[in-house]
Amino acid sequence: MIWFLLFIQEPTDLADLAWLSGCWRLDTKSGYVEETWSRHEGGVLLGMSRRLKDGQVTGTEFLRIEKQAGTWVYVADPSGQSKTVFSLVEHAPGRWVFENKDHDFPQRIIYARSEDGHLHASIEGPKGSEWISIPFHYQKVNCP
Repeated sequence: MIWFLLFIQEPTDLADLAWLSGCWRLDTKSGYVEETWSRHEGGVLLGMSRRLKDGQVTGTEFLRIEKQAGTWVYVADPSGQSKTVFSLVEHAPGRWVFENKDHDFPQRIIYARSEDGHLHASIEGPKGSEWISIPFHYQKVNCP
């Protein structure tokens, strides 16, 4: 019962996401993805992501985690697409799950800290008749 209550109790501030601040990197076959997050000051975490393939930037995304109308939200603003807001639907220490069922894909964005301190993010949602999950396992790196 206590475990269940952890998931429905909304955090009062962003202190549980303090570990997210800094620079993260995910290496791929042809390049890498970088995600950088600010400190959680002023009630907002600001993030930026960019994807590189063969030395060229193939996409960027500006991110925010903040409270809007009393609810924690994840705001994704990817290059070439509309900004989308996802609301916090689950929370436990080191794990935040955001959801927007009206969005095509993804409908869920998950940020979790692994036991070894890595960032395990995933995006989930419907693709055709299936529900898929795409994991992203980032390593913390020194910021430039």
